[in-house]
Amino acid sequence: MNDLRRALSGPHANPHAVLRIDTSRPHQDPPPTGGSFTWLGGNPHDDQWSASASIPTPDDGEESIALCWSGTFAQDLFAGDMRNWTKPGHAALERWLDETLPQLCDVQGGRRLGLVPHHTHLLSDVAGQMRLWQNRKDQGLATVLYPSGLIAPSMVKDIEDHLTRSISNLGPRCSLCILEDLAPPVGAHEDETHFQRAPWGTGMLPHALIERLLNEHLPLSTPVIIVTDPPFFR
Repeated sequence: MNDLRRALSGPHANPHAVLRIDTSRPHQDPPPTGGSFTWLGGNPHDDQWSASASIPTPDDGEESIALCWSGTFAQDLFAGDMRNWTKPGHAALERWLDETLPQLCDVQGGRRLGLVPHHTHLLSDVAGQMRLWQNRKDQGLATVLYPSGLIAPSMVKDIEDHLTRSISNLGPRCSLCILEDLAPPVGAHEDETHFQRAPWGTGMLPHALIERLLNEHLPLSTPVIIVTDPPFFR
């Protein structure tokens, strides 16, 4: 990743990813552009899930982004559920954002919320991310580019087209890029829904293509998390 021209390693590198971060702290050390990240785990669509409002207040000129999944109707976080991709799913996500953005975000103060997309979740594709970015960016919603999260096994035959579409559209608009790799399922009965999550650069993704697309579409000031020991977040 040297040709991305970012200082992603250093004294604060952690064993799970590279970006001057330290998972022993409640939020991440500042990326090159300043700011911090807080991970809110679990399924936001679960009644037991609650968002902590104790996100660090950033210094002047910096920003603090709380990161979480968009949630799912399924009992298991990554099981998938057809309702996620229907009108009720879209409506549920919009209602959740109506409630959550005012709780967590302070646009003037630099506090924002970033939804990490996944193909089994309520936010599952590029079109959905683009729509939310257009409609919610002024309310404090940050866009996260997570290319591997949008790839389902059924997409492998057209994976280059899918990656080109996601990175070219989301790269210029995202506040954070997360690079994680994919590996085939393990076992005699392959799971048609899930890949294994693998350290960046060790799996089946076309790395040269992704790096070229990032160089073309991702601003140099955008922080990049390179996952070296997944899962970095659950």
